[in-house]
Amino acid sequence: MINFRLRSWSRFLVLLLSWLLLTGSVEAAPRLAPSSAPRGLAFVANAGQFDARVRYQVAGADYVAWVLADAIWLAVPTGAPGELTTMALSWPELATAAPRGRAAADTVFSYYHGAAPDDWYLDVPAFTTLAWDDWELGADEAGLWLAGPAPELNWIGPDLVYGEAAPIHVRTEAGLRDLPFRLGRASAAPTAPQAGFSTFIGAGLWDEADGIAVDPAGNSYTTGYTTSITFPDGLGRSQQHGIDIFLTKLNAAGSALDFALHINPNPGGLDTGQDYGQAIAVDATGHPFLAGRTDSPDFPRTTGSYDDQFQGPTDAYVLKFQPDGAGLVFGTFINGQTSQNFDDARALRLDEAGNVYVGGGTFSLDLLPAGLPGYQQVHGGERDGFVVKLAADGSQLLWGTFLGGDSQESVTALALGADGAVYAGGWTRSLLGFPTTLGAYDASFNGQFDGFVTVLEPSGTQLRYSTFVGGSGEDRVYALDVLPNGRLIAAGMTISPDLPATAGAFDTSCGSDGTCDNDGNFSRSDGFVLELTAAGDAAVYLTFLGGELGDEVRALDLDPLNRPVLTGRTESTGFPVTGDAIDNTLGGDVDAFLTRLNLNGDRLDYSAFLGGSDWDAGLGLQMLGDTAFLTGWTRWSEATPSDFPVTAGSYDESHNGDYDIFITTFQFPAPQRLFLPIVVR
Repeated sequence: MINFRLRSWSRFLVLLLSWLLLTGSVEAAPRLAPSSAPRGLAFVANAGQFDARVRYQVAGADYVAWVLADAIWLAVPTGAPGELTTMALSWPELATAAPRGRAAADTVFSYYHGAAPDDWYLDVPAFTTLAWDDWELGADEAGLWLAGPAPELNWIGPDLVYGEAAPIHVRTEAGLRDLPFRLGRASAAPTAPQAGFSTFIGAGLWDEADGIAVDPAGNSYTTGYTTSITFPDGLGRSQQHGIDIFLTKLNAAGSALDFALHINPNPGGLDTGQDYGQAIAVDATGHPFLAGRTDSPDFPRTTGSYDDQFQGPTDAYVLKFQPDGAGLVFGTFINGQTSQNFDDARALRLDEAGNVYVGGGTFSLDLLPAGLPGYQQVHGGERDGFVVKLAADGSQLLWGTFLGGDSQESVTALALGADGAVYAGGWTRSLLGFPTTLGAYDASFNGQFDGFVTVLEPSGTQLRYSTFVGGSGEDRVYALDVLPNGRLIAAGMTISPDLPATAGAFDTSCGSDGTCDNDGNFSRSDGFVLELTAAGDAAVYLTFLGGELGDEVRALDLDPLNRPVLTGRTESTGFPVTGDAIDNTLGGDVDAFLTRLNLNGDRLDYSAFLGGSDWDAGLGLQMLGDTAFLTGWTRWSEATPSDFPVTAGSYDESHNGDYDIFITTFQFPAPQRLFLPIVVR
């Protein structure tokens, strides 16, 4: 055995070497089966067709690898005709958790090992990635890679010649042979993210960003609302304002605003209107989309849009702007036509065809036009959640559905699956009538407020599954995303000590004492993160996230390895942070935070506070590669120093008073990769 340590503070990807029979050298090794080797880079589960010790097999053009409980074995040609060499790689933590498939392969694998049907293994599960506790194995255009922290590698096999940033060689009887992979040079980069830029945006009064979107070039778009008279749109209005919508585009360096739009439907005289930007997205060509609510009859809209008539008193809306912000492509209301009630858009997503998905809450019984396709066409109670699909040109609704029971609901988060399924999350107060599905993770209302997750088929007319998420207290889903294998990650807030955390999760109790720190009068909220199976019938993991006071997760996105990255707000000095945190101390009464969970939800990869000496909250987050873009609000008053962290050379280094928007970026270290550059037949 050769034992060596790859010294690196950075997370890097190291390839799985696997187990194979070296002719005559390992008596009981699994046998190479070239006739049944899969043609794609897929990890085929062992349903009985392989040796019992094998959990997964993957085959390339000139190698076969097996993943076992405690090692990974690989067979490659030695260079001599018809001869293979076998080696094994393991590390101490490998055996602590079983690998699990995370992304289903497109190919269906079946094995016929005899004449009897009992020897047939049909439609065997296969995956493009496998995940351990801290590692994930996958395939891309360069071959196979394993992502994870630098382990202590134990090598079993022929003599190894190891050189940093050079191929790993194996000495065989046929001479020195390169293995079909290359190990990246070790790096001293820290595992913690490095601060990118950080800037204020705002002027004078209350400015709050409720969402952020990032284009492929790294430009960031934010929306929210402002009460500032001199919000930076260059107009210098001096009249009193109500609450107005803004849209900003910040360049990739964080040093300048490419544009800032101020949407004030009542520019003359005393303005007491209330207009909110609550969701944002940007398409591949740089068109920003906004959604929210307005009570302004003169709100901007376009002729030929789905609905250009304000009904009031409060209507939901969708706006699409030109990439330079200089023109409105379309603007439409989403509202009831006769009941004249409260309609509120809270979530927004775009598909590749440019269609727009909007979620929110409505009191309007006739929000959905008669005859429109949709799962639930009749309003269920006082206030229903809703999801609609708007055509790419904004001219019509393609389908729409209420989501509601006998009381109140709102959809606060949306995500789209690779197959076009629509994932909706939010909250409900309905004891009766909220739609759930047979066999769902939790089909019974639990009390007060429950979160929910509902998955609609691409047609919008059927449920794939629908489930409550909650305990006996108040629970809300604020954010969600979908993994490549169809599993869903949802996050939000809970005041339920009995929210069913899973065994082995990072934090299995609410608050610092398991009671959500109930003092006899009221409880304090915790954040939570839940991963559901693709069928929605069980929790893969559910963990609390918080300390002794109020905490909540408000936004999440997935990093390139599908780990959830989270932001929100915390009042807890005991909010969990990691040893490498950029900021490990609560700065004021309320701080924002940046947290990344590992794949299994049982450990924090990274967690830190973000804030100054006053109040701060994270409300939006999007990943671009390994860079996290965060936005929210930060308060400053004369009683506290203006010390929210901003960077020199950013767009605005000075707090403008009261509540300002912040945009802050953090660059997580990109994992180094160890590749198998094999072309699969």
